[in-house]
Amino acid sequence: MPIVFNFYNKFQFFFFDQYFETKYSFLTLSKNRSFFLLIFFLFVYITLLNSFFFAFFTDFSLTNYNFFSFDFNFLGIFLCLLTAYLYFILFYYYSKLVISPSSFCLFIIASEFALFMCFLTRDFFIFYIFFEFILIPFYFIVGFWGSRLNRLGAAFRLVFFTVFFSLPLIVVIFANLADNIFSFNFDMLFFTLSTLDPIFQSLFFFASFLAFAVKIPLFPMHTWLPEAHGEAPTFGSVLLAGVLLKLGGYGFYRIFFANDTFWSILPALNTFSLIYVISVVTILYSNIIVFTQVDIKKTIAYYSIGHMGFVTLGLACSSTAGYLGAAIIIIAHGLSAAGLFFSVGYIYEQSHTRSILAYRGLSTSLPFFATFFFIFFCANASLPGTLNFIGEQFVLFSLTSFHPFAAILPILGVFMNGLSSFLFMLRILFGETNANCVGGMRDTKRSTITMFCLFAIPLVLLGFIPSILVNFFN
Repeated sequence: MPIVFNFYNKFQFFFFDQYFETKYSFLTLSKNRSFFLLIFFLFVYITLLNSFFFAFFTDFSLTNYNFFSFDFNFLGIFLCLLTAYLYFILFYYYSKLVISPSSFCLFIIASEFALFMCFLTRDFFIFYIFFEFILIPFYFIVGFWGSRLNRLGAAFRLVFFTVFFSLPLIVVIFANLADNIFSFNFDMLFFTLSTLDPIFQSLFFFASFLAFAVKIPLFPMHTWLPEAHGEAPTFGSVLLAGVLLKLGGYGFYRIFFANDTFWSILPALNTFSLIYVISVVTILYSNIIVFTQVDIKKTIAYYSIGHMGFVTLGLACSSTAGYLGAAIIIIAHGLSAAGLFFSVGYIYEQSHTRSILAYRGLSTSLPFFATFFFIFFCANASLPGTLNFIGEQFVLFSLTSFHPFAAILPILGVFMNGLSSFLFMLRILFGETNANCVGGMRDTKRSTITMFCLFAIPLVLLGFIPSILVNFFN
């Protein structure tokens, strides 16, 4: 271990020392932000246009499988849309504000490309390569643009935790590369696994479960997320909550639940009970721990962990309502958590503190900001009229198909989430204004209001008209 940390310290010095940042690091590739802006927009729109063209006008049943073929499923397409939407908003707003805009463009494009490949590929090996590759740009996003002194430690913890719990799956993948034990093609993966020894099937299940559970994350593999959110810049927290966590949920869906064959190849394992227990513990734990938090960003991070527990619950139900609820929660959380982190970033840039105790009476001094903050927290609490409410109702309904009492503990988690969110809003938005912290803060400008609207309008619109999503999924 001393050798590992010694290497890490040298690696950290080379890439992040201020001298190398400004003169010799590859982080100063270009000063021409317009060029990277053009490349970014072309990449986003060409990718989306090609995705929809192939999804709706290509019959993949008539084509032979190859290593780089693409697969279009409802969750993958919607995650690509969510990714493109969030990246467009953040790139438009932050490319003018961040240090080293060219490096910002580089890592943003690299991370978006990796996400698109994960959501669209038909090959499990390609999926896993980009599933782990995404950690590289996020390491630099947290470590280089982080807002506090411990940003490098948080970035290292993010990479270390996710890679460590992925080691069993790496072993399985390399064993398959050596002996061709099963097919990497998603269409043939479970069929070839069903012909293997039950011990290997169980090993594949637990290895995949650990790799995806740490990324989503589930208890007790969640400890890297609050620290990463606490040290990440605002746009880094938005991307962590908005899209990176969704990789774990998409992995659960793609590997375990998109093919019914999975449930028949592991008769000795009660997989639903295992995932149900871990998901419920995650929901209850995260909604209890928020009562002890003082840092606003870490509080929102624990809320995110609780919502991801509902995603795995919905997927574990292996029903249409469960899949639909999990997909809606993924999209709703991507918007609501992004809005919350953007809100926290806005007040942090002016007050330079994230302590809940420092804020009071924001509804009086910042009425426009308080309005949007209230909308995002209503969505976080899954109140009626928001998209989060629709997704959780589908998940709770699907749980009752297994047992009438299976939804009791998740409902308890919903009430705890609502109570903590209410107390959180009461503490920050109302009461006597704290002049020392809030006195010099400015309310939202026109550009910031536009950003807030881009997060809030889809949440409320789809909350009142969920048939837009439901009809598409059906």
